Amino acid sequence: MDYVFQFDPHLRTFSASCQGKIYPTGVDPFDPSTDTGDPIATDTFTGRRVKANG
Repeated sequence: MDYVFQFDPHLRTFSASCQGKIYPTGVDPFDPSTDTGDPIATDTFTGRRVKANG
């Protein structure tokens, strides 16, 4: 699963995306030149900083 996070300059909010793949035998997930498959799952999400009282 690959995740990409982008934070606002004050670190109050962020957006992120993720992508998952299954790699067949012979494909090196650390060598992008061997990657020929499409992602099996993708998603995007956003978040914000919160304070917890405790």
